[in-house]
Amino acid sequence: MSTGTRCAWMAALVTAIVASLGARVAVAEEPIDVPHDEVRFQGSFYGLTLEGAPVLRVGGDGTGFAAGLNGRVAVPTQLFDLELGYTFSNLASQGPDPAITRHSMTFSVNSHPGFMFVLYNDRFNWIVAGFHGILGLSADHITRKGAGFDDSGLGGGWHVGFGFDIPLSSLDAPEGWWITLAPRWRFIWFGERDKERQVKDLVVLIGLAWRNYDTNFARIPRPF
Repeated sequence: MSTGTRCAWMAALVTAIVASLGARVAVAEEPIDVPHDEVRFQGSFYGLTLEGAPVLRVGGDGTGFAAGLNGRVAVPTQLFDLELGYTFSNLASQGPDPAITRHSMTFSVNSHPGFMFVLYNDRFNWIVAGFHGILGLSADHITRKGAGFDDSGLGGGWHVGFGFDIPLSSLDAPEGWWITLAPRWRFIWFGERDKERQVKDLVVLIGLAWRNYDTNFARIPRPF
């Protein structure tokens, strides 16, 4: 199976999972009725996410795994959020491609095009508001072994992707739990900037997140 086909199948699988979860919560729970004078979730939060992921090599063969931890902070209405994290990943050697071990510190800006849906105050619309595009940078340490390679070095790169945030508990509370899904395409160079030292992969991060919504700039009265 070609890399492009694997990526297409992976993206289709993530979309199907999110659609299924969204349908379940939309059917299972009616819109939440909160008294007019009480504070409600405004989209802002800060929290931590523990992640695990399969990894696919882009432009070659081999699969692997990844694990990481990140912190995120979102502005009111969830227009965008900022993410700082650490990820460990490993790709197995296959054919002419070496095994790759990678330690990464990442910084991402996540933009939420449907941020205004958070005002409708039900789970389906929270999921719509939680969909986001991802663009970020990384600082990396990479080790390559096998297939004629045996080297390591510091490097840097960038990544692009998209993500889904799915609430597991009510947002009309000070804190709660979420599931996150975030496919990312990562492009990294280390050592001299040449094709032999470029690493490209697709990582599909699946996370369990704890978030606190009770911030001074988020817990304010709603106009409706």
